[in-house]
Amino acid sequence: MTQYSYSRVDLWEKCPYHYKLRYIDRLIELPRLDADSPLILGHALHKGIESGETTMEHDYYDSFPTVTNEQVNEMTKLQILLPKVQAELSAFDGCEFKHEYPIMTKDFIGFADLIMTAPDGTSTVIDFKYSNHADNYMDSGQLHLYKYYLEQQGYNVKHMAYIFIPKTGIRQKKDEDLFHFRQRLVETVSKQEVKLVPIDYDEMRVIEFQNAIKNIEQATEFPKNPSGKCFSCIPRFAPNYLNATQNEKGEILMQLPKNERRQKKVDLMPDVWLYADSYVGKTTFWDQFDDVLMINTDGNTDNITSPVFPLKDVVTKEGRMTKRTFAWESFLETVKSFEVGNPEGYKTIVIDLMEDVRDDCRNYIMNKFGWEHESDGSYGKGWSMVTKEFDNAIKRLKAVGL
Repeated sequence: MTQYSYSRVDLWEKCPYHYKLRYIDRLIELPRLDADSPLILGHALHKGIESGETTMEHDYYDSFPTVTNEQVNEMTKLQILLPKVQAELSAFDGCEFKHEYPIMTKDFIGFADLIMTAPDGTSTVIDFKYSNHADNYMDSGQLHLYKYYLEQQGYNVKHMAYIFIPKTGIRQKKDEDLFHFRQRLVETVSKQEVKLVPIDYDEMRVIEFQNAIKNIEQATEFPKNPSGKCFSCIPRFAPNYLNATQNEKGEILMQLPKNERRQKKVDLMPDVWLYADSYVGKTTFWDQFDDVLMINTDGNTDNITSPVFPLKDVVTKEGRMTKRTFAWESFLETVKSFEVGNPEGYKTIVIDLMEDVRDDCRNYIMNKFGWEHESDGSYGKGWSMVTKEFDNAIKRLKAVGL
């Protein structure tokens, strides 16, 4: 029997189409590594509440391949907010605390952020929300389900509550240095208050959850975003799927394969990432292979014999007008040419250097929208558009099969 979580059913009610992609087609969503990722921040904050500030810092910073000023800014907020949460919980001294407690039955799965059991055997279930929008959660069925299923496991749940931890979205001004921005950030966050908001149990939330499960199991159609509340159906928030090619609207272009077994075989054309210091022989290493096309960005090709496609911006004059063809546009044309055929018989494509091609993509997108930086786009839009544009082009090139 399928175990349903609150988030699984909530996704169904917001968008059956997105539910189908995640739980039926099982497409793999690539994680977002934004500094203010709610998932990463929330997990780190939970660790801090359970085990202290040092654990919180390690959990947060270890979630990223590199740490920048953006991550330090977010950690500064958490370091100020954590003692405020701990002070709120100090009122429950004498209770037994259980953090991230798994609730599992044959048909339900969930994880309670915190269960506090008093000496008299009664329990309080707490859910932490890192949000400024308390009203969005007051109608949620999550805590009601936790109480219902915990009582099946022997708990005597008398109280339920949210602890709302405020978010701060202020940004560094163009004329503000980092030191003064962080001063302003600390002052702003220090004034904010953590709020504990109790809620009353409503059995109807459990009944609605169970009825929704029946609807899911009987469903034959999966309409897209009927509630209008599915952020994943908004292009700039749409998930980036590892095993699907999408357009700039977040729509999936690639057809899924049939659910049938394939024969095992050796991959004779693997995709390889080669990383090393400059001028140690990466390009000449690839030059040893047959039928190689070098897509080159740095001009360091004097010591190789393979054909080279130089990737760079091309500027031409047409009368008084200056026309620029961006390197990224040339790269897309190259990808397109391989999609429709390979008349020269190439077997291997070498992109040298990969980080330059990514930067070419970035420059193209910023020019297209008149931005000086990705952050000039509305919330998350600039970063998302560059990432999606780049990833989709690389997926298209990989799909060629060379």
